[in-house]
Amino acid sequence: MHELEPQLAFQFVDLGFEKGSPSFLLLWSNPHTPLIIKNRYENDDFVGSSLVNLFAKCNRLDSAHRYFDGILDNNLVSWNALLHGYSIRSCLTSVLQLQEKIQSGTSPNEFSFSSVIKSLLPLELKQIHSLVLKMGNHLNRYVSSALMTAYTKNCLTIDALSLFYDDKLPYTVVHLNIIAGLYNRNGMYHESQELFCEVEDPNIVSWNILITACSRNGDYKEAFELFQHMQMDRITPDSCTYDSLLSICTNLCNLVLGSFLHSLMIKSDFNRCDIMARNVMIDMYGKCGSLLSAVKVFDEMLERNVISWTTLVSAFGLHGHGKEAPQVFKQMEIDGIEPAKVAFIVVLSTCRHGGLVKDGMEMFETMKEKYAIEPEMEHYLLVVDLMARYGDLKEAEKLISRMPFTPNASIWRSFLEGCNKQRNIEHLSLQIQAC
Repeated sequence: MHELEPQLAFQFVDLGFEKGSPSFLLLWSNPHTPLIIKNRYENDDFVGSSLVNLFAKCNRLDSAHRYFDGILDNNLVSWNALLHGYSIRSCLTSVLQLQEKIQSGTSPNEFSFSSVIKSLLPLELKQIHSLVLKMGNHLNRYVSSALMTAYTKNCLTIDALSLFYDDKLPYTVVHLNIIAGLYNRNGMYHESQELFCEVEDPNIVSWNILITACSRNGDYKEAFELFQHMQMDRITPDSCTYDSLLSICTNLCNLVLGSFLHSLMIKSDFNRCDIMARNVMIDMYGKCGSLLSAVKVFDEMLERNVISWTTLVSAFGLHGHGKEAPQVFKQMEIDGIEPAKVAFIVVLSTCRHGGLVKDGMEMFETMKEKYAIEPEMEHYLLVVDLMARYGDLKEAEKLISRMPFTPNASIWRSFLEGCNKQRNIEHLSLQIQAC
């Protein structure tokens, strides 16, 4: 027992387990571990602070706070570890912890503020910003970048820009990236491109922001020229880089260019590409005419989300495989993926184009009864159009009458076009009978 104690304790502290690490869970499952640490190391500030940090990172805040309270002389490290844990879960709690920290006589540093600031909502953000100014931390690069990020997330564009254009603030590439990203989100692509020229040593984030700006602004040639310059500078592309470039291939319907990017991704270790990049690739292949390639990318994915399945359903619909699309949708349900509103729009659209009235109605009912998703105007439009197109006018009329909101012009247009089509068919039938 005595031989095991130090080994367990220092393993527990020094390995720095990531959240959810099997090794961490295995060690913590040992019934002796908590007791050993409490009895032998509770007075060791280093071990205590490390434990607070460990449990906070693993989202075990109750345990983190328990070890924090057990430290006889809490220092800045233990406080920052606790603040970081609470900032991830609750912005209000992290603010209260920060205030308690100040009242206890421990002055927060740049890491204290930057941890708390990232998760704040507008009201708390303004309060903490005032505190930052009062304590003289506003020119620190970590604090100022955290403030800019928080203002950007809260759509407080003017506040973020006023911080950035403060003449006293020492700029770093991080600050420039934050504002360039802000310009992108607000459709100010030219400003984003101009800002890039001020970056002396652009990193991967800088390149991605500029390539995204070119992609969204329709400057497709410039985006691929930047990609070449990026490789010449020995900057390794990541998933975000390929997301933007594959989207350009989709917009241009350029299968050759998209396949070329796919080959580059494989050469540079395709396993590093995240789920979003793979979803964009499925979309690219589906819209550029290669359903088999889209299915292949999907089948090779180790992890799939609702976007993966929805994109595949859309690909089947685009290629005229209407009957397969509802089957793929049902397989998604079997795999435990809960469909979102967009997924139903895609599958209903596929049913409409394929004339699958029964499948479409079944999907519409599933949406309401199984998943408690309230259909929106677009869902009703697709179902009404489906029934009206294929002669089920009575059911279409019943559905319109049961709508919880006023039908728009598009729904009535679809219904009337179905009526005209049915009238023409009946008229033609009478003419044939007369002959």
